[in-house]
Amino acid sequence: MKFVSIEQLWMVYPNKYLALNIAALEARRLIDAISRDEIQLPSNPYEYALHRLLRGELKYAPLTEAELEALTSARVSAESKRTEADTLGATVRKKEPGDKPAGTLS
Repeated sequence: MKFVSIEQLWMVYPNKYLALNIAALEARRLIDAISRDEIQLPSNPYEYALHRLLRGELKYAPLTEAELEALTSARVSAESKRTEADTLGATVRKKEPGDKPAGTLS
């Protein structure tokens, strides 16, 4: 990976921490797409994301209150469905004194 100076980041984003977070989010998105065989990259996904950031191809806009509320409610709904499925599918059996440990053959 080539060296990227802080000054180069500052030209695109005045906050270097925000710039690196944006590049990291893009790298994660690229890695997910690579794992699903949707894209192929000519270089390392981290380097590719950082260079896209430096070229100004990645834009950042904070979420609006409505978008944040929609994401939060969707996550809570998914978590509650997962908890209900775990509760319904789980069976608990009391261990008896003569029981063998799980995974042992008779």
